Amino acid sequence: DQGMPPKIPGGATLIFKIEIIKIGDTPPPCDPVTGDGCSEKDVEYIEKMKQRFKHDMQLMREEIDRIKRIKETMSDMKSDIDMKEWADRRVNILEKLADADSKEDQRYEL
Repeated sequence: DQGMPPKIPGGATLIFKIEIIKIGDTPPPCDPVTGDGCSEKDVEYIEKMKQRFKHDMQLMREEIDRIKRIKETMSDMKSDIDMKEWADRRVNILEKLADADSKEDQRYEL
């Protein structure tokens, strides 16, 4: 209650402004194979990527690397934080699609 003279006198009322970035848990990761935990936006992205890559794992890996490079250039501003989260979701989706394709290819080889 003494304050911090000379800038903050004793008994002064302090008012803090804060920005809430996020509340609660992050959504569960999307499973592009089963659709569990996938939002509408995720499902649209999955369909688009399936058509674009047509099981070409090399192209999927290149896209994963591209997204990761872009994410590294983003700042910590709120708009970029939202984009970073979407980048993480896209990488998760592509990695799971690539893993599923890899497992499917292994089944055919046996």
